[in-house]
Amino acid sequence: AILPAMPPDLSTICVEFGLDAADVERAGRIQEAYIAQEAHEAVLAQGSAQSERECARMAECWRDATHGQQLKLYHGTSWEAAEQIRRDGRLRVSTDGCLGRGVYVARRDKALRFAQASGRHGGDAGGLVEVVVSFSYPKFVAGDDDEWQMQGYDACRTASTSLSDSMEWCIQDPSQLAVVGIEKVALQSAAGEESLAPVLRLPRGGAAAPA
Repeated sequence: AILPAMPPDLSTICVEFGLDAADVERAGRIQEAYIAQEAHEAVLAQGSAQSERECARMAECWRDATHGQQLKLYHGTSWEAAEQIRRDGRLRVSTDGCLGRGVYVARRDKALRFAQASGRHGGDAGGLVEVVVSFSYPKFVAGDDDEWQMQGYDACRTASTSLSDSMEWCIQDPSQLAVVGIEKVALQSAAGEESLAPVLRLPRGGAAAPA
């Protein structure tokens, strides 16, 4: 069996998912040895059923730990686009990112920088969209990757890309993101100012209300 892709920055993933650091690091070491063709052939040649069982057990633990997880993340855009997202209740798919087609989200600080950069979205004000992301089978990489969906994953997290040193996620389908609220922010030229409007929360009924 092929083990799921493990994150290159395990300590950060442990914080994000609330995983036990020792178990995840151990799973990573086992996976690295297992997926290497030479090591795999060696295991089979030795007939080590214990090694095979251990690999399968750790793979199952990893899937259980990440299956059905939800993370609170953010999407930076223009205020106009953020308002449209609030009205529609969903984010649009991007096709030109370093992780291929999907919906791009990140931690608040990175999304805020994007929202404040008028040159990135062309708006008169920035919009910060807070979302809750759900996924069942995430892939973790360090760098660009546009093949994860063809490999059966429904989300991809990268520690950095060729265009950014910051972490970001790409989510396969907009239905995996629930919009929690939007916030209007000043552009970079006035980034030191306070937000230009209150945060808007979306209750279960769908109508926006101030937090």
